This record gives sequence, structure tokens and C-alpha cells, in this order.
Amino acid sequence: MKKIRISTLIGDYNYGNRLQNYALSKKISDMGFEVKTLNYKYTKKNVKVILKNMARNILINLNIGRFKREKNFKQFNKNIHFTKSIYIDDTIDTRNVDYFITGSDQVWNYNFDTFSDRDFLLFSEYSKNISYAASFGFDKVPSDKITKYQKGLTNIKYISVRETSGVGIVKDMANRDSIVVIDPTLLLTKNEWRKLEKKPTKHLLKDYILVHILGDSSIDIELLKKELGLDIIQINNKNQSCYYNCGPSEYLYLVNNAKMIITDSYHACIFSIIYKKPFFVYDRIVNGNMYMQSRIDTLLKLFSLENQKIKDISEILKRSNIFEIDTSSYDETLSKENIKATLFLNEALNIK
Repeated sequence: MKKIRISTLIGDYNYGNRLQNYALSKKISDMGFEVKTLNYKYTKKNVKVILKNMARNILINLNIGRFKREKNFKQFNKNIHFTKSIYIDDTIDTRNVDYFITGSDQVWNYNFDTFSDRDFLLFSEYSKNISYAASFGFDKVPSDKITKYQKGLTNIKYISVRETSGVGIVKDMANRDSIVVIDPTLLLTKNEWRKLEKKPTKHLLKDYILVHILGDSSIDIELLKKELGLDIIQINNKNQSCYYNCGPSEYLYLVNNAKMIITDSYHACIFSIIYKKPFFVYDRIVNGNMYMQSRIDTLLKLFSLENQKIKDISEILKRSNIFEIDTSSYDETLSKENIKATLFLNEALNIK
């Protein structure tokens, strides 16, 4: 059986990066490969780091305070096969690996502290290297990073990206053609995701709106509750610890059982589509600037959902039938995009 290793973002206890990692792993595994994710540790290996990690794992297993969230993420990670820990100063052994895949998620975002040559698979040879739905998280490469991106993008044999702006960046940086493919979370069916769902402890609500905001947008929660008469779950609000501590499995449950989702999260949009839930999308604003919007715009355009974007809660309240959404084209679009993605993977992985 041929071996594949996935290089992706694995930290920060982020729902999107854990769910996309699982999805790509499962898709490739279902195609007949042995799949593992490179288990990056973003520090140098020494006694102090090892002891610190041991102490952290003890606190996570004890399920204390803020470590409750981390325990739920750690539990979900058991669904993903990882390599042994790989520290910054470790050499990655490529000899017994047939292919390396970088992606999905923002593996090519230079703003991240973890961004390095590994994200372009520069430890491996060109013929083994593939990107699947890799994302930049920006629309233009700054002048002081051009050489790095030119070198990295010319080291990957088969390139696919997650948003249309990425195609232009690849062309500008490396004079290479690339294609847009769907996020790997969309490669799995609703029923496949439901198998991973887990009801949060102490969850008693039946009718609620799920709010998942990552940027600076301010949501008038009281107005929402007053006008719609529903409870509000703010998944990123530490004051709602029952929900803030949720891992990816609990997150899936909350999306699937919500009456509506309000978000600026890319993957919250995706799972609203998968579960066919009504949702509204804010532009993500960080420090006064729009942040990583191309990927959401690409997604909404693909499913003809541009009308779901809003700037204020009042826009929702003015609309009729807000708890309904036209999903009639979803299945056809997903089928078409799954075929496109599978054809790309078949060619890249040399499947006849």
C-alpha cells in the first residue's frame, strides 16, 4: 500500500483545521492509501519542552479549567493518524513515502508564526509533492516574500488551491497553472459527518441560533434574542463555557441542530451548507481591515449564496422566511465539484 503524508496546520484548537485535516485524511484513505498527518511541534526539542508538554497533557487529561476545550480537541484527534512528533530541528524522512500533500487550510499564509519551508514541502522532491486546496489567506504577496513563494511554488508538481485569488498568485509567482478545488470537508457527506457528532455536556437547548464570530464584528445578541425569541449560543464566548469548551465533534452537533447560523467563519459556512442550515455571513474584520474574504466569496459564489452576506443584524430582521434557505442546487454542485476534486487527486496520485 502506497504511503501519503499530509502537511497542514495542526495547532490553535481551531475547528476548521481539525475538520479539514480529518476530511482529507479520510478521502485519501478511502482511495486506498496509508495516510498520516505530519505531527509538527513548533519548538525545538529539549528537556524543558518535553517536561512542559508532559505537564500540559496531565492538565488536559484531568479536564481542568481552560484545558477542557483542549481535551475535547485531543479526543477528536484520535480520529486522525499522526506520525511521531516532528520538531523544528528534526529532519523529515522522505525515503519510504510515496507522496506528500500540503493543505488544505491556510498553509501558505506568511502571517502565521508557524509558516516555513515545510509548508511548500521543500524537504521533499518535486515529483512527490502535491497541494490540495491550499490557501494563502491574502490576495497579494509582499515584495520581501516573493522569492520565498517563487521557490516554494516551483517545488510542487500538482497544485490546487482553495479560492480563485490563489490561482492568480500561483501564476504571478511561479508562472504555473493551478485549479480551484473544494475544501476537503465538502468531500464527505452529511451522514459521514453525523457519525462524528457528539452532544455537548450540559446542553439542554432545543431551539437556538449558533453564533460563530472570529473577527471584530459586534453582534447585537439581545436584539437577536428579543426579535426572534430564541436562545443564542456564542461558540467563541468564554462566558458560555459549556460551548466554548466544545471540540470538533460537539461543534458538528451544534451546527446540525441549530435553527440558524450567524458567522464570519469559512468552515461554519461550509457545515451550514453540508447540513443545509440557513446561515448569514459577516465579512471578517480584524483591526479595521477585511481578513481572508476571498475564500468565503468563492464558496458563496459556487453555491449561489451571495445574498447570505450581511453587515448588520437588522438586515436579517428585515427579511422574510429567514429560517429557510434554497438548497435545491446543493447536491448537483457538490457532485460536480467532488468529481473535479477526485479527478485532480487521481491524476496527482497516479491512479489509473
